[in-house]
Amino acid sequence: MRLRALCLVGSCMLLAANAVAEDDADRLLARIDAQIVATNYTAAADLLGEFLRDHYDSEKVSDALMTGWHLAYRMDRGKDGRGLVIEARVWGAKMPRWPAPGIPVRLWYFRWGLPEYEGTLPFSFSKRPRDTRLYVVGRSAFTVADKRGVHADSAYSCAVNAYRELLDKHPGSKYATRAAQDLPMAYARTQRRDEAWEALSGLAKLDPTHEAATAEGMAFHRAVLKAECLMRQRADETNMPVAKAVAPFDVILSGKAGTNYLPRATYERGRVFEKCKDTANAEKDYTKVVESWPGAEIAAQSLARLGQLECRRGREAQKQKELDTGLFGGGGVSLTASQHFGKAAKYLARVPELHPEHELAGKCAVFGGQCWMRAEDYDKAVEAFAGVVEGADRYAPELIPEALYWWGDSLVKLEKYADAHEVFKRLVKEHPNTKWEKYGRARLAERWVVEFDGA
Repeated sequence: MRLRALCLVGSCMLLAANAVAEDDADRLLARIDAQIVATNYTAAADLLGEFLRDHYDSEKVSDALMTGWHLAYRMDRGKDGRGLVIEARVWGAKMPRWPAPGIPVRLWYFRWGLPEYEGTLPFSFSKRPRDTRLYVVGRSAFTVADKRGVHADSAYSCAVNAYRELLDKHPGSKYATRAAQDLPMAYARTQRRDEAWEALSGLAKLDPTHEAATAEGMAFHRAVLKAECLMRQRADETNMPVAKAVAPFDVILSGKAGTNYLPRATYERGRVFEKCKDTANAEKDYTKVVESWPGAEIAAQSLARLGQLECRRGREAQKQKELDTGLFGGGGVSLTASQHFGKAAKYLARVPELHPEHELAGKCAVFGGQCWMRAEDYDKAVEAFAGVVEGADRYAPELIPEALYWWGDSLVKLEKYADAHEVFKRLVKEHPNTKWEKYGRARLAERWVVEFDGA
């Protein structure tokens, strides 16, 4: 009986210890998430290292590994190798379960043969039909290279190989048209212009309803592909003038090939200018789209790009101020940076105002509020985030908890603690099982809440 009692006590103590360890792991994960939200990536990286050291046997380790994966995506690899170190640590760890199929896989750490690639995907996914696997391989490679630019040539080559096999061996697949739409650009981004144009012609034959099936549409898409090839070439030949990279759009913008694609050609030329770091001409093209074709769908994207440009200028001005003063992460926002952030917020606010049905409307509304926060104009930030929450039926559901969080954060900055308390409580109550709910709970545990409750 005594032995049994001792075993029972030991088991209870072990369960209690495990529960405490899991609570510690949860709190540490919440701290990591909070640092990522605050863009304190170095602090988040240090906390991630602490988690993997002290809680590797936790049930939450896969969540930490996925958090580390996304942290590595966000870190600036051009200045130090912390992002790559984190990524290597994540991939070197033995993940207890694999990520969902929708998450892009870091393809370039593996050879491009499909069997090796399947080994990096979820086990359940490798059992799906081959055309599905080929499409996901190609699309993941294309997306990752497009967003990150790291090892891009290898990733685009992977996309080409996967799409090419899909179209050759599975022409009747439901993914064939989607693969054919990506294939010309994948070729262009590896400077294979002739193959890009051949793929574009193949797309026109496969899908007679596609824009490339018309002469005017074919001329526009060929101009886009040629500009992409020249822009990639310019990265190797630094003395190539920007004018040469945008020259393919001259025929379209002259109107000789028709006028249906003038707004999009102007926008695409602006994108080339922007990628070539000629932001002044990029701004001119985006502004022309907004002023000349305000009702066109591409005008919403142009406003979003103008907002991005101004936000980038604001960050650069703030960084310069910190370098001049030696006050990093403190000292408030500079007047110049505040003006740029305010201008960005105004551009972004016009997207949901003028194009409420556009897919960018909600994102721009939230981003605009964040720009007001960067400008330290928290009253306007509160107004922007409250507008998103109150217009919840117009925006994607996942944007609402994010807007609630930043709404509460802005109220805290204004020292309106009673209102902030209500907003964070609403976030926790109405949006359970979201990362923003975790952030909201963390904010409700902060010192200002204790002082507010005690007041």
